[in-house]
Amino acid sequence: MDPLSDNKIWFMPSLSEKDSEKELLDKMGVKKNFKSPTKFSEISDSQLQSYAGVLIPGDKDLGRILLHFHKEQKPTASMCHGPIALLSTKLADKDSPWAYDGYEMTCYSNTEEKTNEVLFGSKLQFKASHSMHHTWLAAQCEGGVTATSPQHQPKDCTAQTSFHYLQAEDTLRENGAIMKEAFPMMPKVTVDRELITAQQPSSAGAWGEAFVKALTKA
Repeated sequence: MDPLSDNKIWFMPSLSEKDSEKELLDKMGVKKNFKSPTKFSEISDSQLQSYAGVLIPGDKDLGRILLHFHKEQKPTASMCHGPIALLSTKLADKDSPWAYDGYEMTCYSNTEEKTNEVLFGSKLQFKASHSMHHTWLAAQCEGGVTATSPQHQPKDCTAQTSFHYLQAEDTLRENGAIMKEAFPMMPKVTVDRELITAQQPSSAGAWGEAFVKALTKA
């Protein structure tokens, strides 16, 4: 469990659930090899047929995998900032419209981003690029540098890539998603065809239930 998720605020009102969730993660790490997962690049197209659904973390090979689950209409779940990874399908199939164009979805909202900026007293860092006539969360420049404004763009970024700075909600909407957001920090789950998205960790319980429900129908 990452440090930011290891906080009792995400498990309210049942604070004891946090300990049971961590215990489950430890068990899954041993029983299901979660501590040494298979790399996306090592999963062949034929092996994808054996998978029932996908829950999105993010990886350079993710676009190819997401296109498989989209075309097969297999349950696809993503939460918080995760839905931005859906844009990776545009890199995997540059000649077709975005696979999720017109889908209703939910992600961490602009309002929640701005609230965090006030709470933490700093500007959140985003980096997106316009290339091949579409928007995609740009790969890290050499050295993994991010920037918060064009004048602070790292010198080692390629000249072919132009940068602008958007939040996840804006970027997804700009690419054709129909965004559905709730009041900040309130649970929100959106289901559209095979896609199941949620706003932030307070939505995790309902989001997980929706994903399991979709898997049982697949």
